[in-house]
Formats: sequence, C-alpha cells, structure tokens
Amino acid sequence: MTSFPPKRENEPRLWMQGIHDSRTSTTLTCLDIIIATLDSFTLPQGKHLIIWNPTAVKIWSQILQIARTNTQFCHDAATYCLERDQYNTRIKGIVDTARQELTEIFSYNPSISIKLMSSYGARTNLTNTSDIDFGILGNSTDPTDPTFWSESKRLLTINGYEDCGMMHGYMVYKKIVNGIEIEAKVRDATKSASIVTLHDCLDALPVETQNCITYIKFLLQNNPSTYTKFKSLVYSAYYTMNRDEI
Repeated sequence: MTSFPPKRENEPRLWMQGIHDSRTSTTLTCLDIIIATLDSFTLPQGKHLIIWNPTAVKIWSQILQIARTNTQFCHDAATYCLERDQYNTRIKGIVDTARQELTEIFSYNPSISIKLMSSYGARTNLTNTSDIDFGILGNSTDPTDPTFWSESKRLLTINGYEDCGMMHGYMVYKKIVNGIEIEAKVRDATKSASIVTLHDCLDALPVETQNCITYIKFLLQNNPSTYTKFKSLVYSAYYTMNRDEI
C-alpha cells in the first residue's frame, strides 16, 4: 500500500488555487504522492534534459501506476484533456499552415524533411501555453549541401522567424502566429535520429497515458522546477526504453 507523504511548505494545493474546477482532495492527495515519488529522480546535470537513464524508467512506471489506479485522478485528467482537445481543434489550422509554409520553404532540397516534434502531436500539450515545434531535418555533412545551416537561417529569417541561436546541437527559430509560438528547430537528421524516434513513441502512447502526462504537467505548471523535472523524467524514460529496444 502506498504511504502518504508528509505535508510540505510548497504543497501543490497552494500552487493550484484557482487553476481547475475539477480538482478534488483525492486528486490532490494523488499529486502529493506523485511529487514524493518524483523527488527520487535527479535532474540531469548540464543542459540536456533527455538522457539514457534506467532509473527514470522505474520512477515513471511507479508514477504512472499511482495515477492509473486513482479513479478520480483519471477522471479529472480525461476531463481536462477533453477541454484541451477542443483547443487543439481550434488551432489545427495554424499548425497545418505552419507545416505547409515550412514544407514550401525547404522544397528546394527534397532530402530535407519537416516533422512535427511537439507535445501537440503527442496530445500532451497544455491549453494556451505550449508552443508548436517542428524539426527541420537535413544532413549537415552532406557534401552536396554544405550550406545547410546558413541557408536554413536565411530562408527562415526572411519568412519571419527569429533566430534564437544554437541549443543542444540544433538551431532554434521561432515566430508568433495568432498568439501561438511556432518553433522551427534545424537539426542534423542522423544525429537527431534517436530524438525523432522518441517523438514517434510519445505520439503513439495510449490515450490514458497521454492524459496522465498532460494532467500532471497541468497540475505542476505553477512550480517550474518540479514541472521541468517531471518533463525530463518522462522524456528520459521513453528515450531509455526506445534505446534499449534497438
């Protein structure tokens, strides 16, 4: 039987005031247990939040079990995700237009592919807060296209994207469309293969699992450090599971 964690100064009840009408004492108690379990996960050192980490698999399995076996938590998660799905339907036109624009921008080179690599595609995004990420996947070492990075920068900036610099080995460009932040991440396709596989895995998760991830993110969004740790845990867990299967 799972034991209840002691109360703490920054308990989630204080972060969640006014966030969501469906919150209940049962859901909040479940969240307390999830946070206590998450405490055993150490955020990776350095800039990379996604790493191979068998411990992440174990801790995430425990958290998922805690959430799945709490009927009220699952109900609240499904209720929130239904609202979020309605939001996703409203912004679908913006996402489709951004994808089409990027496809046209990079149509000069058929070897470059445009891939949605976003919580939106995995149904784990939050209403009104999550951005939409696209991967621009090319071969930066291809001798027939030595200007992959510079040409990508030129094409994106003349089409209204802001150059946000290099991050974790890829270039980030973004622009705001009707209040939605669109990010284009220019990546080396070969070096990013494992991350592409990770996103494919997240996109294909069972709906119940996607709902749990989404709702935990929602409940933690007012606590940035715990929110970041939770995202790192989930990504590292599925990254590890995919790498272990190869």
